[in-house]
Amino acid sequence: MFWWKRKEEKVPEQQTVWAPVSGDIVPLEDVPDTAFSHGSMGFGAAIEMTDGEVLSPIDGVVSYMAPTGHAFAIRSRDGAEVFVHIGLDTVKVGERGFAPRVRPGDEVQAGDLVCRADMNLLHQYGCSTITPVLLLENNLWEVKEAAQGQVQAGIDWVWKYGEEEETQIRE
Repeated sequence: MFWWKRKEEKVPEQQTVWAPVSGDIVPLEDVPDTAFSHGSMGFGAAIEMTDGEVLSPIDGVVSYMAPTGHAFAIRSRDGAEVFVHIGLDTVKVGERGFAPRVRPGDEVQAGDLVCRADMNLLHQYGCSTITPVLLLENNLWEVKEAAQGQVQAGIDWVWKYGEEEETQIRE
């Protein structure tokens, strides 16, 4: 016989994603680029970056680095993938605007330097420094909580994720 019941009250384990850049949190829906604000690429938050140092937000392996260095992804040991897009429309700056310090396949720890962005050059090109930090779409994880206010790279968390919760189970 099948019965539907609530899962036992158990707090799911949450993983922390640390701020890869310093600045003010911007809710994802307020990011002036629909690829990010509508959740097309994933969910999370964004940060209005105040300096050009970009750190790893999690422990893991670099799974992607854009040829220009303006975006990267890191896959954690639990399989979650965090994507960081340094500024908006920054691809037009090209390689001159970014100095990546890692390559795909490199292992990183949260807080390790991943890239330096030339803030002066980004401003010269009229690029926004809003930096989306996303949990890439998958069926295993979901963003549980997002920070507000100011964050400091490598010190403050930007959002937390955990397993998608089931509301009913079969016995």
